[in-house]
Amino acid sequence: MENGNKINFSEVFSKLLQSLNEREREVLRRRYQLTSDLDDYQTLQEIGNMYKITRERVRQIENEGVRKLKEVARATGFAEDLRGVVQHLHCFLERHGGLANEEYLMENFILPNHDIEPYHSQAYLFAIDQLVDSVEKGTDSEHFPEFWKLSRFNHGLVEDVFNKVAAELEISKIPFDRETLMQAVKKNVGAEHKEHFGQL
Repeated sequence: MENGNKINFSEVFSKLLQSLNEREREVLRRRYQLTSDLDDYQTLQEIGNMYKITRERVRQIENEGVRKLKEVARATGFAEDLRGVVQHLHCFLERHGGLANEEYLMENFILPNHDIEPYHSQAYLFAIDQLVDSVEKGTDSEHFPEFWKLSRFNHGLVEDVFNKVAAELEISKIPFDRETLMQAVKKNVGAEHKEHFGQL
């Protein structure tokens, strides 16, 4: 599965996609920008126009393709291949306290550590999002826009600490140096937060 020191994601993903019929592969490829020759995602309408079918029919094909991939990903042979990809991601996220900004994850983990081509880097995110239960994407956070986290990681607790520290900054009206900032964080970490600030 590995090529040199890189994880051969393209090989794993190609095997998964072979479980789909040609139209399902093409719809998913265009909907999720799975290959590097696509400049962007395509809408249901754009794909429907290409195939001369309705938007709803495109959505049905998309949903069926994703359903099949999830089923195949749980099968013994595929699960083992995917497990290797996921274990490396878990290690990276754990080293970073349980979560990582999407841009940081892409630049510092996905691109340097995986053979992606001919797929787009978005194919990796698609696979993790759709096929892996232990990692999930978060977009509803003030402090962590477009982030990925271990599912067991409660970023709400971390947000709580950040909000308390932000309130202290507001009151002081002066910038904190790194040491003072770290002390403020530690002061606001309660017993319920310990697991998520262990790396600190």
